[in-house]
Amino acid sequence: LTFSLSNYQSNVLRAVKNNPAFQAALLNIEAQELGEKIAESASKPQVNFQASTGATRVDAENSIAALGSVSVSKIMYDSGSISSNVISQKFRTLALKEQLDNQAEGIALSSYLTLLELSKNQKIESIYDEGLKKGGPLIEQIDNISTSGVADKTMILKAKKEYSELLIGSIRAKAATKNEEVNFRNIFQGEDIPKLDLMKPLKVENLNILLKKIKNYHPSIKSQNLIIKSLKEALKSTIAQKNPNISLRAGVNAPAENPIDDGSANLGFLVNYIYNDGGRIDSQIKNIEAQIKSSIKQKEDILRNLETQVHLSYENYLGLL
Repeated sequence: LTFSLSNYQSNVLRAVKNNPAFQAALLNIEAQELGEKIAESASKPQVNFQASTGATRVDAENSIAALGSVSVSKIMYDSGSISSNVISQKFRTLALKEQLDNQAEGIALSSYLTLLELSKNQKIESIYDEGLKKGGPLIEQIDNISTSGVADKTMILKAKKEYSELLIGSIRAKAATKNEEVNFRNIFQGEDIPKLDLMKPLKVENLNILLKKIKNYHPSIKSQNLIIKSLKEALKSTIAQKNPNISLRAGVNAPAENPIDDGSANLGFLVNYIYNDGGRIDSQIKNIEAQIKSSIKQKEDILRNLETQVHLSYENYLGLL
């Protein structure tokens, strides 16, 4: 496996797609999309079929009877409760997709930083190795000179001290490389450790431009905005449940014997009004209102943390140039 400036993007993309957390997020979106269909089904006609059979004994005679029934119902008016719930579920799906984008960006950034640090540490380690390779013979010559008593002891001690510092630096560089190799294996699972070209930092825009884009386009902020919208629609849906709803109901009942003559049918409208539910709907309304307030505060906290991270990352970026 060869990582280079020309192919690191495809390797990072592969790491994102193979990441278990990313795959789990995709399944969450799939589940939420099914939740949309569940919400939409409430506005569609509901058809039920029932069949029963049994035996009776009257005047010493046994008889077997069977009865079948079909009923159809459809909500005609509910003050917009179902439609608001559907919209709420759709906002939830969009929020999960934004969270997926944020997760993908996070994995990609971690992958890139791991490659950047690994390439940098490998380069540092190679510089130390080259220095030790050149310094080893010189130290041997210095040891030979010191035994002859000709050289200045101060200069000999200084040279040995510098070589020892070079050796310690080499050990630390190897340890740093090993740490990044662990990160590499965690992200690029199952891949061998490559020898990397020294990578350069990605080009980024002006800090003020970045901060402005974060407020408007960062997936975490967009996701939180969608969650707030979803909760507001859920609130509308719940409040609408306090109003009467009207349903169209129709049904047919027919025995197995003489179904035409003995069968019956009905068609009509049903008005349903919840007069007292023990405070259930009112509690749901208060619960959703609290969630909305909490989500707004979470958005403020996310934005503040993002701005802090951008400032710190930008300073680190300037240090790498």
